[in-house]
Amino acid sequence: DLIRLGVTAPVVERLLANETRPRMRQINDGLLLILRGINLNLDQDPVDMISLRIWVRGQLIITVRRQPLASVQEVRQQVASGVGPKTVQGVLIGILAALADRVSSYIDGLTERVDELEDSLDATVGLNAVEISDLRRQIASLRRFIAPQRDALFELSRGKASLLDGLGID
Repeated sequence: DLIRLGVTAPVVERLLANETRPRMRQINDGLLLILRGINLNLDQDPVDMISLRIWVRGQLIITVRRQPLASVQEVRQQVASGVGPKTVQGVLIGILAALADRVSSYIDGLTERVDELEDSLDATVGLNAVEISDLRRQIASLRRFIAPQRDALFELSRGKASLLDGLGID
């Protein structure tokens, strides 16, 4: 239960809200990040991104999502095995880096596939054109989802990163 962990009702409400546009908010003595990650779950469309809500306060970091997210699982396993980050700030950076790596890898794969198809355009022009169009649509969709996330992370990195200092996070 989040309340027992000292999370206030307004923060719990934001962590569990249906509206999940990526953003960063300082709330009293904590930091709320709402981000999205690539959906790598079995039989899922990666473009159906998973909302990840992160609450950081002092030495506490809470992640909330409705589906498993490989980025969070990876960092959780690293911490559990003793080879992961040792601080709350390190865990947050690890999650952010894993999210970015997966998005970047997925978009790179789509882009490479488009390039391959464009290079092979010949007698199968109609078939390749349909696949290229579908891949470009997926890339555009991802970019549309990622733009607000990029803005939230940029806000965190420029000047707002001092928020982490104010939260007692080393």
